[in-house]
This record gives sequence, C-alpha cells and structure tokens, in this order.
Amino acid sequence: MSATIQEYFQNAQLSQASYAILNEGATNELTLIRALRLEQDDDYSVTQATLFAAHYDAIHSQQNTPNGFSATLFKDQSDVYTLAIWGIKSTIPRINIWKNAV
Repeated sequence: MSATIQEYFQNAQLSQASYAILNEGATNELTLIRALRLEQDDDYSVTQATLFAAHYDAIHSQQNTPNGFSATLFKDQSDVYTLAIWGIKSTIPRINIWKNAV
C-alpha cells in the first residue's frame, strides 16, 4: 500500500508538532496553537498551527526523560491515534569513529 501526498503531509505535520512542548490533554485549540508557535520559534505559522489544532488533539506528551526520550500521542477527528517520536537527545558524549580512520 503506497502512501499519498496527503498522508506524507499529515505525517510531516505530526512530526514537526511533536517537537513542541505540549501539555497532556492539550485539547484547547488556543493552548495547542500557542505551544506550536512558541516552542517552534515561529517555524509554525499562525495558519499552520490553527489548521493543525483544528484537526488534532495532544493526548499525551512525554518530554525529555533522563535517557533523552520524547514523544507525543496525537488523536485526529476520526479517533485515529498517531505516536510521534523525537530524535533522541543524548547527554552521552559523541565519539567520532571516523576521525582517526585511514
């Protein structure tokens, strides 16, 4: 089954929104819009945030555990759930294995 452009777009929106610090149960549209705009350094336009908030609720958001895990569970108007996971924020020093490679 191949994904449509619309599905790719929706997944990109959910991915970007997962980087906002959202409070659990952020079902109030204004709260969700504010979080998307503030936490994204205005990368989310007012229109984009408004349209997102009209279609999705943040059901649960787990932010920055000690091991660097963050994820948000969203629900759309059709009661379809999507789990969006951040890239891991690690406090472990990075080791460049290629630095001394020949």
